[in-house]
Amino acid sequence: MWSKELRSALKKHWETAKQDKDKFRLLVEADPLFKGKSWSACRQMAERLKMYKRGKLSRRYLFSQLTEQQRAKLKELLAGSEVPWAEILKEFPSFTKGQLRNFASNYGIKIQKEVGKTTKEDKKRKSLEQLKAQLEKQQRSWPDPEVIQMTEEVWDYPGVRRGYISRVDYKGPGYRSGIAILDLHKAAEQGCRFNVLDGGLVSKPYVRYELSKRLRGCGSNLKDAIVEHFIDEAAKELASVLPKIQKPKSIWRDPQKPEYTRLYIIPSPIYDGPFSQEYNCAYGEEIARRLAELRREDIRLYNSGNDRVEVKGVNEIDGVINPSRNRIPGRYYSQAAEKEIEDQVGQSDDDFPSQRLVGCFAASVLKPNGEKMTPYATIPASSRLVATTVGENQEGMLIVESRPWDEQILKLFSFWNFKDIIHRERQLVTGIKDGASQIHRDIVEMIKLKKARTVGLLADDLNINREVIEEAIKFLEEKKGSSRKTWPGLHYDPTSQRYDFYFDWFQERLRYALPTEKFVLDSFLFFGCLHAGYTTTDYEHFVTKYPKILFDFDIRNLVGLGDFIAGLAHQLMHRGEIIGAMNNTDMEIFAAELIATVMLETFKMRLERDLAIWVKEKGRTPNVGEAMEICRRALAKFVYIIGNHDDWQMRDGNTPLITFRDKLGQILVREIEKSVVAAGLPIFDFRKFVDEKLFIPPEQRPIYLLPSGLELGMRHPGMARAETTSLRAQKALDTLGTQIVAIANFHVTCVVHKWRPDLGQCVAVQAPTQVIHTPFEGSKLKKLDFGPMYLKVYSHEKRIYRTDLAYFNKPILQVPLVKWTDVDALKTRFKLYRA
Repeated sequence: MWSKELRSALKKHWETAKQDKDKFRLLVEADPLFKGKSWSACRQMAERLKMYKRGKLSRRYLFSQLTEQQRAKLKELLAGSEVPWAEILKEFPSFTKGQLRNFASNYGIKIQKEVGKTTKEDKKRKSLEQLKAQLEKQQRSWPDPEVIQMTEEVWDYPGVRRGYISRVDYKGPGYRSGIAILDLHKAAEQGCRFNVLDGGLVSKPYVRYELSKRLRGCGSNLKDAIVEHFIDEAAKELASVLPKIQKPKSIWRDPQKPEYTRLYIIPSPIYDGPFSQEYNCAYGEEIARRLAELRREDIRLYNSGNDRVEVKGVNEIDGVINPSRNRIPGRYYSQAAEKEIEDQVGQSDDDFPSQRLVGCFAASVLKPNGEKMTPYATIPASSRLVATTVGENQEGMLIVESRPWDEQILKLFSFWNFKDIIHRERQLVTGIKDGASQIHRDIVEMIKLKKARTVGLLADDLNINREVIEEAIKFLEEKKGSSRKTWPGLHYDPTSQRYDFYFDWFQERLRYALPTEKFVLDSFLFFGCLHAGYTTTDYEHFVTKYPKILFDFDIRNLVGLGDFIAGLAHQLMHRGEIIGAMNNTDMEIFAAELIATVMLETFKMRLERDLAIWVKEKGRTPNVGEAMEICRRALAKFVYIIGNHDDWQMRDGNTPLITFRDKLGQILVREIEKSVVAAGLPIFDFRKFVDEKLFIPPEQRPIYLLPSGLELGMRHPGMARAETTSLRAQKALDTLGTQIVAIANFHVTCVVHKWRPDLGQCVAVQAPTQVIHTPFEGSKLKKLDFGPMYLKVYSHEKRIYRTDLAYFNKPILQVPLVKWTDVDALKTRFKLYRA
């Protein structure tokens, strides 16, 4: 036990020794009070009482060992910041470094501890320099980007076009640099004044995975350099991959300085990832920023999530939106886009844009304004969709055009489908390793057809002995991917024991192209719910605008999707919704006169134009066969189906649209004969000619086979509309199973695309109505979409590669007609061809 007396005595001896440890030990050992205590125990108690520090040399010992000159020299060496410890220890070999440190401490000399010693900071600095040198060696030399020359001809096309792409997904499993290049080539071919990349520049999962792999096991001082290197290399590669589109020289302000069309990048916080100081972020926005710095002449970075792009020349604003939050996936293509739009509208205080373009959801949906305040379209993905949600289906791009037409700015939406060429990308492997024989070609063809294969499966596929396959395939196997444009190289995966092409080649080397043969065109003007006899049908719009649309856009098929008459059910006559005292027969005759007027006005304009061209080129009057062909091209095909308003009369035992068909045919035969005779053309069988131009499909299979080989399926569903915009159109696509689907009855419109492996790209048009209002829908708080929908389809070998869409939804009628309107006077006013 250490009593107070022992502790006091210990302190007294320390003071007497004046902190000299040797003298202190002698005093303690000579004191009888400490006879039962060892020196080690006394020293530990002195340390505990903070009198004694182990390792310190006593001043008496140092003084006794060194002369005054030596002490002075030692002090000088210890104080010198440039003198290494090795030199000091060489000069004073009998001392350790610790003893010399104690000596310096006793004399108040501050030693620069880093002198002669590799500190932690030195190690960090050295490892950082080594890493930077290593990363510098890993930097790739990227070629300059391709420069696409835009011609004067496409630049001068009427209107303003702009290209929209999304989901490039840089380095993700679906990334295809060739698709991004094809996007911009198509934009240049169509004369786009600018282009927008709406979200998905990079693949966030890939960036996170790649960075976590590179940062694994690295010190915190090295992480910044690794991240910087990765971001720089990604930006440089994208700057090299994405082509520049050079404007025509006549547009340049300085003839010596080329100008390029702008590419606006709007990153998505969800798909690209925001810039963050955390190493587990995706850095997509930062990659986009550096890409814009590398390509200042043509690339600009806009706000993440959503922004507004001004469309010069037409005084429009494109509202560009992409996801800002994660959402539960939905099966309907319009759901996610409309949620993002609703969120953006709710938080924004800006005026409504002219149209909204929604990216990242890999869908192709068009919703005109009417029911919705602002029209919107969704943008397909510019990559191969891998591990998609159910609502992701489209691969391609969107071109939006605003052009003057009929004293208004018409919006035309062109959806391009690249999924067919991506789906068959393995067939684009047209080369093979030099020196290959027939068996090698057979192996490659089988891998192109059935993807990765084991040796056993290849032997079964080719009906060749397994040993022969094993020996032959080793010739094709390569250590790394090929740099050739037609051959990726073959590699072996030991985990799955399969052979396949190098994946990187498809991402970086493969270039895609649409079919080189001329596309086959099919054009349509869809309308539904004409409701002849209603007081709210816009008859003037129908007979004046439809012929102009058919003529100006060279539309060959006029498609009526039911409800040609208003009908008499639900007490419509008593409710004052029917003009005059029209019955079902009167309404069918009225509908026939309206449609005949549209077809004949278009026919006369085309006949006059085409006949003048014929006479100018041939220098003679056409013969009978040639006259028939000119008339056949001039008269639109009328395809139609029965609607629920049409078949209400079946309850009374009447077959719907019989009178309609009869009167329509009579009017067309009579008036076409007059036009042909007036033009001085030879006459032919006009009844047969007209019958060929009118087609109603059987109810059990409402499908029309087009000259291109595509099929048009039509339905007038007997059901109510849905709150989900694309629900009914998607259901119709699945039910009818044709490449083109048209439906009507809901008085609201949308267009939906869906790609199927068996049919390729399919498109469904849900046509609007020709009425401006119905009391029934007004009472249900429902709004209407008005007017016809235009569709032009570009196909090759029964596969659709492009669809052009436009809507004409500005009615002329502003208030309903009064119920006592004189029907004959109305027909005379609109100059209808009478039955």
